[in-house]
Amino acid sequence: MLLAGVLKSRRRGLLLLTVCVFVGICLSTIGLFHHLWPLASLLFVMSAATGFMNVQLIAWFQQRIERALLGRVMSVLMFAAVGLMPFSLAAVGVAIQWSLRGMFAVAGVAVVIVTLTAAMHRSVREID
Repeated sequence: MLLAGVLKSRRRGLLLLTVCVFVGICLSTIGLFHHLWPLASLLFVMSAATGFMNVQLIAWFQQRIERALLGRVMSVLMFAAVGLMPFSLAAVGVAIQWSLRGMFAVAGVAVVIVTLTAAMHRSVREID
């Protein structure tokens, strides 16, 4: 996350899309690991990538939003990230009853599909 704070990328959109696809692939493979250290290594790399992406994305939002609206926009983003978490945890609880491996695979594929859908929009790819 410290690297995200000092890195200035001219093609931030492509960087964010690439990191998001990477995170989706990592997420989809979590169910395949049966031992602690390989899983811990994967989670470390995945969380570092997610932290990097979050810092870059929030910084981009804060650079683009008018100062008078910044608090409101950040509260909506925080609600989306944290306030909806109980609903996603409930959905995951139901999905785990079906299959733990399947839940991670479906979640990872969903992240990749959403990212690839976003990548089809030129405005997303050209985020600076």
